[in-house]
Amino acid sequence: MLLTWNSSVKTPFTEKTIVDLTVDPDALLFRRPLRCLGKVVRKFDQNGRESFGIRIVQMESEDIGLWESTIRHLGTSENEFQGAG
Repeated sequence: MLLTWNSSVKTPFTEKTIVDLTVDPDALLFRRPLRCLGKVVRKFDQNGRESFGIRIVQMESEDIGLWESTIRHLGTSENEFQGAG
């Protein structure tokens, strides 16, 4: 899930709303801004607490490759950082 927040906060969109997103509009993390469509989703944790988030439902194939390689690199960097301590 791309983004999540506690349900005690009023949500600006209702569940299943489709939103047009630009991820990293200033291209600080990715080589360029990524465009995608997201859907507002609701989920419950093991204690039954409700939360909302945005699930990516459509992204261009070249952006998917950039997304996946960047996220994979971030995961590797995080693992290296944690292992250094």
